[in-house]
Amino acid sequence: MSTRTRAVPGPDAALDLLGPARRLAFVRWLDHARAHRLTLVPGLEHPGGPSQPDNHHRH
Repeated sequence: MSTRTRAVPGPDAALDLLGPARRLAFVRWLDHARAHRLTLVPGLEHPGGPSQPDNHHRH
């Protein structure tokens, strides 16, 4: 496994950060869109959900 390292940021340092910034922006948008489009139905929540009083997942 190799990693790229740079002692001094070069002119293309912004390009190295562009991909992660785009992914982060997309994930934030997706979380926001999901939160505003989904409606949970009472009684059908996932039993392991953190909002459940007994959130230990058992089958």
